[in-house]
Amino acid sequence: SAALATKFADSSQSTLIISTDPAHSLSDAFGIDLSGGTPTPVLGIDNLYAQEINPEDIKSQINLLSPDEKRAMMPGMMNEMGLDDLDGLFDQLPPGFDEAVALVEIIKLIQGDPAYTKFDRIVFDTAPTGHTLRLLSLPDFMDSFLGKIISMKAKFGNMMSSMKNMFGGDGSDGLSF
Repeated sequence: SAALATKFADSSQSTLIISTDPAHSLSDAFGIDLSGGTPTPVLGIDNLYAQEINPEDIKSQINLLSPDEKRAMMPGMMNEMGLDDLDGLFDQLPPGFDEAVALVEIIKLIQGDPAYTKFDRIVFDTAPTGHTLRLLSLPDFMDSFLGKIISMKAKFGNMMSSMKNMFGGDGSDGLSF
């Protein structure tokens, strides 16, 4: 993909190469830092820009609570409710997240995002190795994720049982937690 993008740029076509692979190699191939996640001019090759999409950066942009809000909340309310591990529930990226982020970038291209309209050609660098490694991590991810869900269910169950007893519930309503 790097050679193809270079060929387009050498033929005077404004070209962007975007890596959607979690195991990026464009920075190494072109000898520049592409960690910013935006189109970056490739030094020494006119008309060529490169971009590596980092799913971790995107994840940090969509967090529901800022780190300061989490710190303020955790010692108090969350710990008292026994939900101190709730914060870690979405710390790991699920397999396929990087592909979803890449799809968002492609949609931006199609919709004419001003950051991308100047390019005549866009080349996607997608290597199967990184995606395969993410897919192979699915069992570990699910184990961790489901473990946290089960832990939360147990804590909520204990809390609900306590509340039911406090308000005189005898369990005859058929609800169980």
